[in-house]
Amino acid sequence: MNKEVEKNFIKRHILVLGSLFKVLKFIVLTSLIFEPASVFGNTINNIIFNEVDSDTPGTDMLEFVELYDGGIGNTDLTSLVVVFYNGTTDTSYAALDLDGLATDENGYFLIGQSGVSPNPDIIFSGVQNGADAAALYIGDGNDFPNGTPVTTEYLIDAIVYDTDDDDDPGLLALLNDGQPQVNEDGGGDKDNHSNSRCPNGRGGARNTDSYVQTNPTPASDNVCDSVLLIDIDVKPGIDTNLINCNNIKGVIPVAILSTEVFDATTVVHTTVSFEGACETHVNNKTGELRRHEEDVDGNGYIDLVFHFLMGDSNLDCDSTKGTMRGETFDGQAFEGSDSLEMFQ
Repeated sequence: MNKEVEKNFIKRHILVLGSLFKVLKFIVLTSLIFEPASVFGNTINNIIFNEVDSDTPGTDMLEFVELYDGGIGNTDLTSLVVVFYNGTTDTSYAALDLDGLATDENGYFLIGQSGVSPNPDIIFSGVQNGADAAALYIGDGNDFPNGTPVTTEYLIDAIVYDTDDDDDPGLLALLNDGQPQVNEDGGGDKDNHSNSRCPNGRGGARNTDSYVQTNPTPASDNVCDSVLLIDIDVKPGIDTNLINCNNIKGVIPVAILSTEVFDATTVVHTTVSFEGACETHVNNKTGELRRHEEDVDGNGYIDLVFHFLMGDSNLDCDSTKGTMRGETFDGQAFEGSDSLEMFQ
C-alpha cells in the first residue's frame, strides 16, 4: 500500500470513528433526558428523601438528611448528587457528590452533622432552617457550584421545607404541582421533631404531602405509628375550598372521612382542632361541644363533621393547606390535611 492510499485509508477511518462517537453521544444524552432510569438502572427511581431534620435543640448540632431506597439495601448511589438550596436567593449553597457510595443494608443513606448517631455516611456542616430545599439529581457535584439557580433538569426527588416561614414559589418548582412546602414546626415542636415520610417512602418522588412531624429517627424506620394519617374534606361536597381570609367570623366546615380502614366515629370530638381552632358549635344547655355525624361523601360510612371559626384558627391569607389533629377513643393520635384557596 503506497503512502497516499494509506493516508486516505486512515483519514476515512478517523471520519467513521468520529461519526460513530457523535452518534453514541447523542444516544446517551437522549437517554438521560427521556429515560434516566434506563441508563443507570431501575433502582435509581427508588432513591428518595425520607427524613429531614433542619432545626434541632440548642446550637443545631444534630441536623441530618436521610435518603431511602425503599428497603432494597446496598444500592449504588454513583452518578447522583444532593443539592441544597437557599430560599433567600433560590440558589444552591452546597452540593454533595455521591459517587462510590451506597445505601446501607436496610436501604438508608445518612448526611448529617458530626453529632448525629449513627455516624453519617457524609459529614455535613448543617442544613439551613428554611424556607429552603434539598434536591436529588442525576449529575455531579461540579455541575452545581454555589449560586446555581433552581433547576428541574435531571431531578429525581426534592423536599421544600421551613420552620413557620412563608411558602417559596421559586423552590416549590422542584415539586410536583400542588405539593406543599413542609413545616417542621407543624407539630408545634420544631426543635425536637423532624419532617418524616410516613410510612417510609409514602407519596413518591417530588411529592411532599406524606411528610409529618415526628421524633427524629436517622438511618432507621420513621416512627409513624405515633401519628395516624386520615382523610379530611374542607367544605364537604365542594371541589374548591374557597375561604375569605379576612372574615374572622366565617365558619369553615371540615369533615373527618370514614373509609374501609378508618372509622371517623371512633374520634373523640373534643380533642379535635383545625389549625389551632376548636369546634365552634356548643350545646346551649350543657356548654359541651356538639358532635355532628353524617355520611357527607355518600360512601355508606358515617363521617364526623366539624365547624371552625376563621378567626380562631392560625390561617391567614397566604395559607394553602389546613391540617386537623386529634385522638381516637383508644388514644391513637391522627392528623389529616386538605388544600385551601384564600381570597379577600
